[in-house]
Amino acid sequence: MLVGEWDHRLYAAYVTLPESEPAVDGLTPVPPPEPPTEFTVNWRSLSYAVQWAMFGVSAVIFWIILVRRELAEGSREHQPVAAGS
Repeated sequence: MLVGEWDHRLYAAYVTLPESEPAVDGLTPVPPPEPPTEFTVNWRSLSYAVQWAMFGVSAVIFWIILVRRELAEGSREHQPVAAGS
């Protein structure tokens, strides 16, 4: 009701009253809402987890490629040079 009339930002909130005090200025205690029971998938979190898994796999693959390249270069340096060349 206030969204269309008030120029300030509105936030979703509720007021709680201690059970020992009576209603103040027309406020009556309201029980909290029931938590949701349906299953929902948070796609943003799922895609973030997939990105990290892909990063981990690619880091291992790049490390293996670098190790193989270093081993290949090291074996070329230690090969004897032919006398005729």
